[in-house]
Amino acid sequence: MTVQPGKQSIAGPMWSCLLDAEKPLTVRELQELAGATVVGSTDSQVRKWAMSGLLKRLPGRPARYILTPGAANRYEPLRKSPDLVRQEVDKTARQKVWLAMRVLKTFDVPALLMTTGASKRSIQSLLNQLQRANYVSIERRGNRLLGGWSTYRLRRDTGRLCPAVNHRGDRIVITDRNNGRRVDISPGTVSLGKSSKPAPVGGGVG
Repeated sequence: MTVQPGKQSIAGPMWSCLLDAEKPLTVRELQELAGATVVGSTDSQVRKWAMSGLLKRLPGRPARYILTPGAANRYEPLRKSPDLVRQEVDKTARQKVWLAMRVLKTFDVPALLMTTGASKRSIQSLLNQLQRANYVSIERRGNRLLGGWSTYRLRRDTGRLCPAVNHRGDRIVITDRNNGRRVDISPGTVSLGKSSKPAPVGGGVG
């Protein structure tokens, strides 16, 4: 018998992350991977799945969860989730810019402004963060005195979901919602004055 999901629109993305997970996940990790904005809704959904026997809680702190045997065949996420969640995610400016980068491959700020309608500030902020994490690199440096814009190239296309930026105390961490990898881009950790190097295969967070 198929277990019916709750009405939370985040249930579909959360379940997909659990199916793809290579290791047990904490509620916080699941929240970041699924792109949930409310911690309570994530925690509530995890507890419901655990109570229904779909998830197993492993001992230790923080608590980590893993799918129980056969859970994938007993639970079916909301039918609306792929299309509806895609529409909801695509509404965000960062997601629109990320999708444009994937299509254009090489781009500058004016091109992203034209194709996404996002603000110049949000575009420049995302470019800076992605450059620090080695997702994009400068193809040709612009000249501000002449009004020229730098041209960027997308170096790491890991999937359709834009990497999320999380502030953890004095640390700034980029979490790739497509594969779960994390890179620390805190001030002092990365210098854009040096030549770019590939981001660590397993992420830059210990």
